[in-house]
Amino acid sequence: MTAWQRNIPFFQREIQPLIDLNQVEVLEIGSYQGMSTRWMLDNLLQHPKSHITCIDIWESSEQHLGADFSQVEAEFDQQVEPHRSKVTKLKGDSWSQLLQLNLTGQKFDLIYVDGDHSAQGVLRDLVLAWPLLKVNGIMVCDDYVWKENLEAWGRGFRDFHSPLETPKMAIDAFTLIFSDSLRHCISYNLYGIVAFMKIK
Repeated sequence: MTAWQRNIPFFQREIQPLIDLNQVEVLEIGSYQGMSTRWMLDNLLQHPKSHITCIDIWESSEQHLGADFSQVEAEFDQQVEPHRSKVTKLKGDSWSQLLQLNLTGQKFDLIYVDGDHSAQGVLRDLVLAWPLLKVNGIMVCDDYVWKENLEAWGRGFRDFHSPLETPKMAIDAFTLIFSDSLRHCISYNLYGIVAFMKIK
């Protein structure tokens, strides 16, 4: 079982019932090999007009040392190929892509944040993605307790003793600062997911 597959029960039990499955618009920040993308395409985006926008840099980083990103990107392309018409692939750093999306006025029903895992990167993604979320939309943040997962510790990240290298600090800060416009929905402790709804 891959790390992401452990999240499937959470998405099935908690997220799927909250989403109106008619013409769903999803934004995924950090798509990597496309496993989460494919699951959402198969399970949340069955309506002919549903759509997912995927942002990833698909380049080597300190969080994925040693990965062959030409292969990773090829695996993503293969995963989404059966649903190609429902997928917009945005290759580049998330902050640049999110800034561009904000200029278009596009809005999403579900935003899944699983990109840069540093506190600064996560906070930047959350702040830039928040205006893109519809009222009553759901934002899902993966790997809240990512640093505590021993499987992740062996992947070559630069400083496992620093809270600045994990999403937790950023998610805590964001939910506190934006507490008047969100409602905490669910925490899924098996792999550290936090989800909240935009209420205004």
